[in-house]
Amino acid sequence: MESVNPFGGGVETVLLGCGVVLLIIIAAIVFARSRSEGVTIVPTAPGGASDTPGDLAALLARGKKIEAIKQVRDRTGMGLKEAKDYVEALERGQAPPLPAMPLAEPAPAAMSDGALLELVRRGKKIEAIKQVREQTGMGLKEARDYVDALEARAER
Repeated sequence: MESVNPFGGGVETVLLGCGVVLLIIIAAIVFARSRSEGVTIVPTAPGGASDTPGDLAALLARGKKIEAIKQVRDRTGMGLKEAKDYVEALERGQAPPLPAMPLAEPAPAAMSDGALLELVRRGKKIEAIKQVREQTGMGLKEARDYVDALEARAER
């Protein structure tokens, strides 16, 4: 005696039905997770390709915004504000591609290290830091570290 499927199909119909049910369950889980508090869905660029590193999107999806900012800073040399603005734009789906990480910190072109040290010696360390930022595009912390390193080398 053969078993008869009451829906009029064979094994293929049963498998198709199971596949549809499975897809519905997966869609419900994805929808429920996207609605959870603290979860951000980060859209990709048109065509499915992401212009941003996938691990940044994953960090944001897990609510680790500060870690994402740290990674942007480490990869690009951006200052804190610039990296924060970039990550917030990424959350809104508006971020441009990450700039390439500089191979080395650029030395100030228009003002020599000696001129920067002279500013520091005259008590104008903030002015020296401003000059470094203007001439190199470094963030505040990086420019301060650069001037501090110059000062430390000069004291040796």
